[in-house]
Amino acid sequence: MNKKILIYLQVVFSLALTVIGVDASERYGCIKGKILNAENDDPLYGANIIIVDKKQGDISDKDGYFIVRDLPMGTYTVRAAFMGFAAVEKEVVLKSSETVIDFRLRETVMNADAIVVTATRTEKALKDVPILTELISRRQLETIGAVTVKEALQELPSLEFSPDSHGANIMMHGLGPKYVLFLVDGERIAGEVRGNINFSRLNTANIERIEIVKGAASSLYGSNAIGGVVNIITQKIKYPVELQLHSRLSKYNELAMGGTLGLEYKGFTSKTDVIFKRTDGYDLDPATINYTVDKYEDITIGQKFFFQLTDKLNLSTSGSYYILERFDATRIVKFKHRKYYDLTYNVKAQYLFNDKALIESSWHSDTYDTKDVFEKLQDEERLTCQHRYNNGRLMSSFQSGDNHQFTLGGEFIQEKVFSTRITGETHKADDWVFFAKSEAKRS
Repeated sequence: MNKKILIYLQVVFSLALTVIGVDASERYGCIKGKILNAENDDPLYGANIIIVDKKQGDISDKDGYFIVRDLPMGTYTVRAAFMGFAAVEKEVVLKSSETVIDFRLRETVMNADAIVVTATRTEKALKDVPILTELISRRQLETIGAVTVKEALQELPSLEFSPDSHGANIMMHGLGPKYVLFLVDGERIAGEVRGNINFSRLNTANIERIEIVKGAASSLYGSNAIGGVVNIITQKIKYPVELQLHSRLSKYNELAMGGTLGLEYKGFTSKTDVIFKRTDGYDLDPATINYTVDKYEDITIGQKFFFQLTDKLNLSTSGSYYILERFDATRIVKFKHRKYYDLTYNVKAQYLFNDKALIESSWHSDTYDTKDVFEKLQDEERLTCQHRYNNGRLMSSFQSGDNHQFTLGGEFIQEKVFSTRITGETHKADDWVFFAKSEAKRS
């Protein structure tokens, strides 16, 4: 009798294990499919597939195929996005080992009359720019939901990122970050680490557009623009009194919030921006030592003034202050963490002789500090690195006839680097740069 009971229990236990095993195998699955051009069903290579709020996704291959694995059973909002095409979102129910779904994206009309400045250092309609230039508009930034410039640039199939401990490592035309120049309103950014900038200080909340010049622009911007130039153009106010507030809260306690106050009166304009971001961090690959995104919080305060002194003369000045505190979730480095400070200011004067000639001068300064915060010493801060960048510029642009334009200019560039890791701790370099451009347009 006992033997029969034992056999019976063994059978029941085996069946239970089998059921549990089946349930476990069906607990996770994948979503896969193709991304196609809706006009001709051609595959779109390099399109982004994102599982909204899951921090998971994939990039389509040359045949348009994508696959997102290791998803728990459930209902998801899946977004397909590709630069130059309208993004598409679909609700997908995953209730088996795999779900197949295709996306057909339609091209959006690009505003060829949009004014860009990066390619030629002067304002010009996008359709008339002689250098390959891409534009990410404000509307596109809102469509893809990008919080940082890095997230926006990842939508471009021609740009690649391979992040490591030194930064994002952007690649353009096979050239690394040392040869891709980043500008904000035409001014260089300090704080590079092996060519990488701190993308967290670039917030999309106050960006009007991003201009990307592909290919060598070294004649106008120097040797570190051999790969290309990314110029972030910030928003201008449009009304006498303007107030904008925004906030976004997502998984991992990721919060982005801020506001803009704009005032305009009789040729005087003031614009104030405050942006705060934080996250508890997350790790998409537990097998690696470092987190995908560390826990951090930062704040950016920016102020701009514009004075229209006469019909021909205007003066502008701006400044910003940025603080980032980053924590190592793995605690590989114990008892201390990093804090970053950035201070910028800019003064620019422009004189218009007429509608065909102008001259402008500017001075720009950017100081980026890196400090260690010692937690056991009442959070004492010690400077470990400082990058100071000063840039003075004088430039003139004038038109000869209806189809010929000249641009002449010169720059003084001063860089000073302090670091506890380099011999002598302080290095300084001064450069004088002159440039000229002649541009003819076929009538």
